[in-house]
Amino acid sequence: MYPHQAIASFMLPATHRPYYEQLKANLEQLLQDIEATAESTSASIPLAPQVQQVQQYFQQQIMTLPTEEVDAAAVSRVQSVQTELHRYLRLLGTEVNFLAVSRNPSTTEKTLANLRDRVQKLIAGCDTLLGTDTNNQPS
Repeated sequence: MYPHQAIASFMLPATHRPYYEQLKANLEQLLQDIEATAESTSASIPLAPQVQQVQQYFQQQIMTLPTEEVDAAAVSRVQSVQTELHRYLRLLGTEVNFLAVSRNPSTTEKTLANLRDRVQKLIAGCDTLLGTDTNNQPS
């Protein structure tokens, strides 16, 4: 999924790691809420505010991290994964908007599956940058 799966954790500065770990934790919570919404037939968890929170965190905390601290040999690889994370976050916002207007149960189910897939890919991107990639993410 990510073009540079072999980014070693030492290439990501120690000062950057807590931000990506927090992003991953936020995404894991979002994934749990998506799963809960998919399993529930009556009460769904409002996902739009959570998606906005994750997007804002990425914009305000991750995108503002100084690249000067990244190992020079890894800058382009880190930026490439960041670009993919940004793209998936935008798509996540679109999917959550589709979910909000979905009235057909099959459409809702498909949209929740798309949300789940995108969040899993975002988590995999964090794992790639953190050097904790387990290579068992769905493709």
